[in-house]
Amino acid sequence: MTKNKKLMLGVIVLLAAGWIYAAPYLAVRSMKSAAESGDAVALADHVDFPALKASLKASLAAEMTRQMAREDDAFAALGVAMAGVIINPMIDALVSPEGLAAMMKGRQPDPGRQAGAGAQRGGLGASEADPVLEMGYETFNRFAVRVSDKVDPKRELTMVFLRDGLSWKLSAIRLPGS
Repeated sequence: MTKNKKLMLGVIVLLAAGWIYAAPYLAVRSMKSAAESGDAVALADHVDFPALKASLKASLAAEMTRQMAREDDAFAALGVAMAGVIINPMIDALVSPEGLAAMMKGRQPDPGRQAGAGAQRGGLGASEADPVLEMGYETFNRFAVRVSDKVDPKRELTMVFLRDGLSWKLSAIRLPGS
């Protein structure tokens, strides 16, 4: 192999490694710009909706069970059994392009609002300060974006992206306290 071919191969490998490293950052940037522009189709391209719904359903059910287990109430078991009735509308509000757009802006989606209703009314109920974003790899195939409020850093949620072939998809959301 000649020196030029080795150099060209080294440049190609270096470019491929750089692209593999930067791909989740580019996916997050693309999601953020889609959220800011209100492009629901572009936003939905970066989301694995079934995995995201399953993740949120498990997180919310576990949190509600923990909350109700602390109470010494005879109706706590009934509350746990009926948690699905409460959780499903909340998940539908969170796992929508509008709900994801709100989270990308550091705002908390409103489960009581119908899809699309928040687009005309501005904010979704959080502080107007820009959120604090921290991004990084957790493993080779898992990338996390932590969004926290500047005013209350304990209000943090983590969006987990998983590698899907050559692209990255939002597959889970870790709620505060989980």
